[in-house]
Amino acid sequence: MEIEAKSRCAAHGELINRFTGVPDDYDKDFNKLFENFIFAEKHRRVKECTCTSCYGKFELPDRITDSALLNARHGDIVRCPLCGERLEYKVVGKCGGMHNLDQFRRALVIIPTDDPDLVFGAVVFLSKKYSANNFREMKIDKHIEIIYAWTPGTACSWVKKWNFEHGTRTPHFEEAKSPAVRKGSSYLMLLVGVERLKDTFLRYSALDVLSDKLGTPALSGDDAARWLAEYCVHSGIEMLAKIGHLGIIKDTLFDGKRGGGCLDWSADKPWKFYRMDKQEYKKFVMLEPTIERLEWRKEIKRCWKGSDISDADEEIGRYGSNISGYLYGKVAKQLAEHLSRRQLANYIDRQCGTKAQSVRRYVLQMLCDYLTMARELGYDLTEPNVRLPKNLKTAHDTAAELQRIVLREREAERMKEREVLYKKRRKELEKLYAHVGNNYIVRVPESASEIVAEGEALHHCVGGYAARHIDGNVTILFIRRAEEPDVPFFTVEMGVGGSKWELRQIHGLRNCLPDKKLNEFVTDWLAFGEEKENNKEMKHYESKAS
Repeated sequence: MEIEAKSRCAAHGELINRFTGVPDDYDKDFNKLFENFIFAEKHRRVKECTCTSCYGKFELPDRITDSALLNARHGDIVRCPLCGERLEYKVVGKCGGMHNLDQFRRALVIIPTDDPDLVFGAVVFLSKKYSANNFREMKIDKHIEIIYAWTPGTACSWVKKWNFEHGTRTPHFEEAKSPAVRKGSSYLMLLVGVERLKDTFLRYSALDVLSDKLGTPALSGDDAARWLAEYCVHSGIEMLAKIGHLGIIKDTLFDGKRGGGCLDWSADKPWKFYRMDKQEYKKFVMLEPTIERLEWRKEIKRCWKGSDISDADEEIGRYGSNISGYLYGKVAKQLAEHLSRRQLANYIDRQCGTKAQSVRRYVLQMLCDYLTMARELGYDLTEPNVRLPKNLKTAHDTAAELQRIVLREREAERMKEREVLYKKRRKELEKLYAHVGNNYIVRVPESASEIVAEGEALHHCVGGYAARHIDGNVTILFIRRAEEPDVPFFTVEMGVGGSKWELRQIHGLRNCLPDKKLNEFVTDWLAFGEEKENNKEMKHYESKAS
């Protein structure tokens, strides 16, 4: 099998060139992945049967004593007298074209080589069809999607891509960025050939142990590919499978987390892997080892030196398991130099007045928000009563209101600066759009506040466009009655850029649409504007031509 492949690394290119495809002796293993049947065809007085599990052939009733098989009807479950498998009995004449029996599977195939330090893996899309005479012989179509190469110290992979040249679609394999390409599929990626690792360097990977502990089909081909790629680089991870830390394996290798610095992937001992000493490790494994516990431990140790996993477990018990240690760490980081972990816990308890975990989480979040606002507002957090107010909720609400006032003032100041720049744009808009008719006029807003007032008066949402209009991202115009030029009537949004005369929206009171009379005015105004724009472009073109 010739493989056209593209590799980023010359050494990897040499590896892929040694891949010769999926050997034919895997077909029996593949066949076990499919649902198999016993097909029966009647010829004269005997039934010729084919078992698609073992592909043995026998005749009924020739030396068959199994009454269930002798009297089987189409759709019954019977036992094959050759391989002993229990299979569904199919009468060929009642199966039609058999297209409804077509099956598809996706599998990771382990393929050892003559070199015990090189193992290939291939993600193969398999299809089996019993139509026509295919049920008489094992015929499985195989299409390779991904190729893996595993060696001590490195792992690499190639994904099938397609080229379109001169109307021809041709495949090639391109090296993937991740050596454990995780590709989703509607088909379960099964695992084939694990037993063939026994004569390779991967025999120590504990993949068989992991498979036994997770159970089949819990360990998919996707997970196995990720595990083997990680083992090539960090061979010490086999200890995780052997000691049964399946939660850590699932969170890190299979769900993509890396532990946030809580783990040492190059370690050769379990306690070193978790960056602990033996004593702390014993405490850690007394409860279920999880990444969440490690994250809490990391945050607490960063704030209070000398803390260990017991302190983390105490705080998890206080706040519950569905809150990240990150939030706790944000609070602790700001308060650690002023009080101990126990003092912080006592303060939270006093504020919530109950030991309910949900209330404690709420108070912790409130304290986190309060400290953030206090810093932004310039509070003196060296003062104990400011840092930890006696009534946290009152202090939080006061700070929130003060922050809203400050933000409004800042926004008003920024809007003033933008409106100074808007004066130039407003003159350009007036020159382009301002129009006076017999009954209506079109005018440009003078400020952002006037757009907000327009939205409030007409009960629609144009107020939300004020800042974008001032910045030039949208264009808002007012249509007023000629006799009431200052009374809101209709609001218009025009296009920007190359579509300046494109009418995007026009709404009046409570988003009502214009009547016939106003429609005629708007149509004439747009036509006038487009004609003026076209004449301007023509004069510019004639000027350049001359």
